[in-house]
Amino acid sequence: MSAQPQNLWERACSRWRRHIQHQCKLTHCYREQARSHRGFGVGMGSVGYSDNPCGSEPARDDGGIVNIAAS
Repeated sequence: MSAQPQNLWERACSRWRRHIQHQCKLTHCYREQARSHRGFGVGMGSVGYSDNPCGSEPARDDGGIVNIAAS
């Protein structure tokens, strides 16, 4: 009966490792997507930066007025 708790522990550890790896992959993809969206590349400074302010700053919680121009 002492082998059973060890088996359960080993299975739980392997599941936890997969969960951690999955979270890292999701975070990495998000960071890569955000960096490319802003026009910045590694070692490129602000090359490709656009004057369009759409999506250039985080959302605000103050409930201020929003002005969206559709074209």
